[in-house]
Amino acid sequence: MERIPMQKVKAVELMLADDRTDVLITNSFGESALDLCRERKYTESVAYLEERIKNAQADNNNKGT
Repeated sequence: MERIPMQKVKAVELMLADDRTDVLITNSFGESALDLCRERKYTESVAYLEERIKNAQADNNNKGT
């Protein structure tokens, strides 16, 4: 997979640090940020997004118990 410039990775990291960021939102074509990063082979961003999604799902599961 392709590496993207560090400043873009840092931008993703900063956006994901904000709890208000919805990582599951999609564009008008039904594509999420994760879909687009995978398509473009942005490995670092994919890793950040996958971790954030995993944590959000765990939080939702914990709220239900």
